[in-house]
Amino acid sequence: MERCYLELPSEARKDDILDFMRELADAGTEPHGTAGLEKVMQGASFEEALAACRAMAAEGVTREEWRFKNQAYLLVRERDRRIIGILGVRRDLSDLARRHIGHLGACLRPSEQRQGYGKLALYLGLREEAKLGEKEVIVGCATTNVPSAKTIRALGGEWVWQEYWEAHDEYDDFYRIDADEALARFAAVYGPYVAEAPGGGQAGALTKEVDA
Repeated sequence: MERCYLELPSEARKDDILDFMRELADAGTEPHGTAGLEKVMQGASFEEALAACRAMAAEGVTREEWRFKNQAYLLVRERDRRIIGILGVRRDLSDLARRHIGHLGACLRPSEQRQGYGKLALYLGLREEAKLGEKEVIVGCATTNVPSAKTIRALGGEWVWQEYWEAHDEYDDFYRIDADEALARFAAVYGPYVAEAPGGGQAGALTKEVDA
C-alpha cells in the first residue's frame, strides 16, 4: 500500500474515471459508493454522470423515505495519480437510508485489491464523517462479502443488524463504528499513508462548501 489522498470528481478526470468504470465492468464488480458516477456503466455520458454526482452531493436523494446526501471522492495514489477507488460519504440520512445503506460506500479497482487500500479508504471515510459531526458511523456489506466484512471489523466495526436487499436478492450485514475512537486508535497505522491532495485539502474544502 502507498500514500493516497481524496480528490473530488471533475471534468479533468474524465478519462481516468471512465477507465476505472471500464475495469469494474470488465471484472463484473458492483459500483458501490460511486454516487452517480456509475451511470456511465448504464449508458449515460460522462457529463451526465458527473452532473448527477454533483447533484447528489448538493441536493441529495429525496425519493420518498430514501433521503440522504452522498459526496463521492476519488481515492488517488500519490505516486502516479492513479484512481485506486471511489468512496461515497453520506450524510443527513433518513432512518430508512441509515438502516439499509449506511454512511459509507466504497469500491476499489479490481487490480488494486488485497493491498490494504480498502482499510485506508474506510479510515479516510471515517475522517470525512467525523468532519461532518458523525460520531456513530454505520457501514454495511453483503453477508457473502467476506473481505469487506473483515475490513470493517479491522477498523473497529461491531455487528448491529442484518437487512434483506430485495433489489439484489441478498442479505447485508451492518456494523457500527465509533468514528472518534477508530480514528484515534488507527491514526498511527493509517495516518502515514494519507497524503495531501495537490493544491491543499480539496476534500475538506468541498465538505465545507456543501455544508454552507
